[in-house]
Order: sequence, then C-alpha cells, then structure tokens
Amino acid sequence: MVEATHIEVLQQDLKILSDENRLKILQHLQEGGTCCVCQLQAHLHLPLNLLSHHLKVLKDGGFVTSQKRGRWVDYTLNPERIQHTTHLLATLGGNTPGGAHAKHQSTQHIT
Repeated sequence: MVEATHIEVLQQDLKILSDENRLKILQHLQEGGTCCVCQLQAHLHLPLNLLSHHLKVLKDGGFVTSQKRGRWVDYTLNPERIQHTTHLLATLGGNTPGGAHAKHQSTQHIT
C-alpha cells in the first residue's frame, strides 16, 4: 500500500509535470545537458518571464538545479528526482519487486 505522504508528494510532482512547457524544458535539459536561460529561451521560444517562472517551479520541486556563472544561471536536470517520481508511480501501480503487479504476473502462469 502506498503511504499517504507518498501520494501527496506524487500529487505535487504530477502538478509540476502537468505543464507542457515544463516537460519541454526537462526534455531539452535531458538531451542537451546543462543550459543557461538564454539557450533555453532560444530553443523553446518562450517569453523570458514565463520561462523564468517555469524554471522556478521546476527548481523548487527539485527537478532541476541551478548554478550561477557570472551574470548567467545554468540549469541542469536532476535525474535522481525524476527517478524518485518514477518510483512513486511504479509503487502506486504495483510495479515494484514483490508488488501487486509482480504477484499478479506470477499467478498468471498457474493453470
């Protein structure tokens, strides 16, 4: 059974990830590695204020990290945070070792 706190965390994660622009930011960071805001803006064609808002939401949620480099701020994907959310989803669906999905699969082969 999934603990209530895990459900609350998962609910917040899904709220953060439900925005198409945030998903595009994460995808770009995953494909291109560390990027500054100007690189993200050039690729995503978002107004700076909107891009900054989405980066703040992703950073506050732990999905990206940032590092100041002079006048620039570089953003990097936090893969551990993505894996944590994936794990919570798998736990909810019973797709963990010994979870409901594994038990269901093991009983399917019994005739």
